Amino acid sequence: MTLSEEENKKAKKDIKSALAKGDLTGVLKAGIDNFFNILCSSKPMTFQQFIEYTGIFHDKFILDTCKQEHLNYVGGKMLIELERNNAEAVPIQLCADFYFQKPNQEWVMKKRKGHINSSSITDWDTNEMAANLRETGRIEFSIEMPE
Repeated sequence: MTLSEEENKKAKKDIKSALAKGDLTGVLKAGIDNFFNILCSSKPMTFQQFIEYTGIFHDKFILDTCKQEHLNYVGGKMLIELERNNAEAVPIQLCADFYFQKPNQEWVMKKRKGHINSSSITDWDTNEMAANLRETGRIEFSIEMPE
């Protein structure tokens, strides 16, 4: 799904407002498919805050998908990959895969992608997890069923 510039601005405003209120349903309504890109382009944050925000998104996405589509969540993973170059602002690619099963045991995979520049991470040069990402070029997290 591609947003026009006007829709993108509105989605950013709606997401910021919903996050400030702790309204995760509002965040989802503002644009699940564009959440990573919109969130990450809106303001600088620490690496830990970025991980926490994506975790909140994952939990809400899983619970809403299970409820709305009558699926059972099985598991998932989020991959963060760093594009290797010498530029000051290095692109960081995000990809989250969510695995569900229908009541008939048929598998359903849902994917969300996004990106953020390292310049948006306020502690990019000092955070231990970011240092690991710079060194290895990738970090993978499992996405468990929310409690």
